[in-house]
Amino acid sequence: MDSAEAEALLASDPEALWAMMLALGARNGVEDLHASGAFEDEDAPLLNGALRRHLYGALVALTYSTNTRHPHRRWFEDFLLDVAGAAPEGDGPEQALPPLRGACVLAVQEFAEAIRLGHTARVALARSAVNGMEDHYRVMAGTSGVGADPSALGFVIAAIPGYWERPELSLEVASRVRNT
Repeated sequence: MDSAEAEALLASDPEALWAMMLALGARNGVEDLHASGAFEDEDAPLLNGALRRHLYGALVALTYSTNTRHPHRRWFEDFLLDVAGAAPEGDGPEQALPPLRGACVLAVQEFAEAIRLGHTARVALARSAVNGMEDHYRVMAGTSGVGADPSALGFVIAAIPGYWERPELSLEVASRVRNT
């Protein structure tokens, strides 16, 4: 993705850009497992799409769950609890990690079921995806111990494959966003 595309997406839908960057981290996190044969090249787009979609839903829910004027705020809070597996914890950037972890795990579960991946590989894939997503999140949020690094963000944005589609929300989440 080039910088002009990223800037346009950031201005129009920052959660979509963040979802793509976090999905890239998750995908990079599982690359060793992919290289060792945990899943085939032709299956990778399924995982990539599931990661983008689930992370996007969690990011949108995080945004709307903190908007005290949004009519579906409570629904988004429940979504974070029920679907993503955890509510935000504490204050600051780290509060988003529990729901984002849950979103990664849901994406891997969906993928693993689709390709009939065994339990051991599924667990390893979920752990690796979550670790990769967290690494990218901490760099992007400036909580990696070195602060936000604009050159690192630029590198992550530039590494997003040009063929990756913008994430879409599930129908359930999209109906709440549009029904304001």
